Amino acid sequence: MGYFSMFMSIAMVIGPACGLYLWKDKNITLLLVTVCVIAALSLLFTLGIRVRQPKQGNTKMTLNVEPVKRKKGMHWSDFIEPKALPISLVGFLLAVSYSSLSGFMASFTTEIHQSQVAGIFFVAFAIMIVLFRPLVGKVFDKYNEHYLCYPGILLFTVGMFLLSQADSGTMVLVAGFIMGAGYGALFSSFQALAILLSPENRRGSANATFFLLFDSGYGVGSYFMGLIASFTDYRMMYVFAGAIAMLSAGLYYGLHHRTRAKQTIQNQNAM
Repeated sequence: MGYFSMFMSIAMVIGPACGLYLWKDKNITLLLVTVCVIAALSLLFTLGIRVRQPKQGNTKMTLNVEPVKRKKGMHWSDFIEPKALPISLVGFLLAVSYSSLSGFMASFTTEIHQSQVAGIFFVAFAIMIVLFRPLVGKVFDKYNEHYLCYPGILLFTVGMFLLSQADSGTMVLVAGFIMGAGYGALFSSFQALAILLSPENRRGSANATFFLLFDSGYGVGSYFMGLIASFTDYRMMYVFAGAIAMLSAGLYYGLHHRTRAKQTIQNQNAM
C-alpha cells in the first residue's frame, strides 16, 4: 500500500509537469492524444493483474472482520466506510489546498515572470516524495502517525506560504521541495490510516471513501481557488491555500488524534 501511495503521489505531480511541457507550443491536439494514449496503457496494464483468492477449505481465519448484515437494495454504507470518514475529511482539506498547485502553477509563474520553472517545480515536488518514502514508512511503523502528520502539515503549509511570496525561480523550487516532503508524508499516512482504521472486510470501501473525499476536495478546491484568484491575485490564492492546509491540523486533531487518545485511555482502563 505504501508503494501504491508513493506512485499515486508521483503521478499527481509528474502529470502537471508533463502537461506543461506538452502545452508549451499550445498544441491541444498533441496534449489530448497523449492523455488518451496514457489512459489506454493504464487499461492494458490492468489486464495483467491477478488477485489471489483465499482457499475455500481454509478454516483458519486471521482476518478481524465485522459480521456482514444483508440489506435489501442499495445503501450508502455499501460505498462509504464510516470509520474511514474522519481521516478522509482531513484528506479532503489537503486536496483543496493542493489543487491550487496543479491548476494554477503555470499562471502564477507567468505572472511573476518565472514561467521556465513551472514544470521543474513539480519535478522537485516528486523528488522529495521519492526521497522521503522510506523514512515515512519506517516512522509510521515504528512510532505512530502523529510523528508524520503534524510535521507534514507544517512543511506543506510553510511551503505554500513561501510560494505565495516567491519572486524568483529559486524560491519557487525551494517551496516545491518543502511541500513535496510534506505532501509525501501526508498522502501516504492518510490513506494508510483510512484502511487500518476500518474492518479488514471493509478495506475496499475504506479506500474508495478516501479517494472519493480526496478527489472531491481536488475538484472543489480548483473551483474556489480559481474564484479567489479572479477576485484577488495568485499570491493571495496561495495564502488562502496555506491557511486551508493549516486548518487541516486542527481537523486532524479533532477528528483523529483526540479520538485515538480517548480509545487508548479506554483500552488501558479496561485492562
